[in-house]
Amino acid sequence: MLYSLIMSMAMAFAFTLPLMFTPVTLGVWIFLLALMTASLVTFFTSSWFGLILFIIYVGGMLVMFSYFVATAPNQKLSLILPFSLFLLIFMISFLLFLSNPSLLFLSPSLMAPSIHNSFAFLYLPKNIPSLIFLASLLLLALILVVKVASRKAGPLRPFN
Repeated sequence: MLYSLIMSMAMAFAFTLPLMFTPVTLGVWIFLLALMTASLVTFFTSSWFGLILFIIYVGGMLVMFSYFVATAPNQKLSLILPFSLFLLIFMISFLLFLSNPSLLFLSPSLMAPSIHNSFAFLYLPKNIPSLIFLASLLLLALILVVKVASRKAGPLRPFN
């Protein structure tokens, strides 16, 4: 039941995402969609993977959100149409998932705990080179981002 509730909310957030016009509502909608997606990932894998996915996703969203808010003009918020459509899609998908649970893509292989579902297979001795490669790739990305960022450029929009 909880899985169908979260899946319905994620579908409703995803389908009503194009209706958001202001950066604030778009940021909140994407944040809630990320929360629902991380919850769904937590159901099928270990909880730390869902948490790390959520933290990485929110970190990237903060950068994009600050950029869009700094460059976009202020607009009036209108949530009546998107919220009513969200409720409609949520109710329809929730009732659909409750009436036909086979639509939830729940298979015994996904629900059974195994070494492949918990991502413990990354730490097996045969996978150590790929783990070292991923860590070095992250370090390289960090170095390149620090190298590209410039303090002298100043803010995105000067406040006069």
